[in-house]
Amino acid sequence: MLIVQLWKTGCYFAFVSILCRNCNKSFNEEYHHCPHCGQKVNLQRLTLHNIFHDFLHAFTHFDKGIFLLFRYLTIRPGKIAREYVDGKRKRYFNPFSFLVLMVGVAFFLVLKFESLAFRHEDLNRGNKEILHFSFKYFNVFIFLMAPVNALLSWLLFRKYKFFYAEYLVLWAYLTGQQMFYYCLFILLALFPLPLTITGTVVGILMSIWFAFALVQFHHGKSLADVIKAIIVVIISHVLLQGIVYIGFYLFGSVS
Repeated sequence: MLIVQLWKTGCYFAFVSILCRNCNKSFNEEYHHCPHCGQKVNLQRLTLHNIFHDFLHAFTHFDKGIFLLFRYLTIRPGKIAREYVDGKRKRYFNPFSFLVLMVGVAFFLVLKFESLAFRHEDLNRGNKEILHFSFKYFNVFIFLMAPVNALLSWLLFRKYKFFYAEYLVLWAYLTGQQMFYYCLFILLALFPLPLTITGTVVGILMSIWFAFALVQFHHGKSLADVIKAIIVVIISHVLLQGIVYIGFYLFGSVS
């Protein structure tokens, strides 16, 4: 603890300066959080209660809980990403942490329930092998497409002068939310539903949602923005299918 005396209007005032245990920078004791790194001042020793509380806090906190993020990204995905890009970064779950977390959860479910796709569908051997390959490297394809989609968006929406990194934020949020939808779709596969029809409907709805998010991110209202958003979604889908098939024919036989 350091007592600092300041001369002001002929009087001495005493302030207590404390040291942040995270960044080792000093600041006035009146702060509840470090103004340099944002860590809470009055930290206690870790207990099981603290760990459990922090775990629940990450998922349910009103401002940045992941469950709230699911809802926000469903109804205003582009706006959430735009607010994060514009500087409201403490309010929302980190987009890249969100992406990694959701890809991990979806990949686990894909591998866990892979047999459902074969149980429901009448596939020939070739299609089954391709499907198995896409399931096995599901996470690789998803992580690969996020920067590709960001590049497509950056190229087609150049007039808005966003950085490529800012489009990465957008697609990290969108891809993470896409994984959330995939998880719901996989759970639907537990029921005796016609997966071909269900998958087609889900695919169409998600394509519309992606286009809506792109238009919303740019605050777009023109027909040109809508058309560009649709083009990004179509090219993205074609590229993903092409990457899967090329990857299968190059590496499927040795996987």
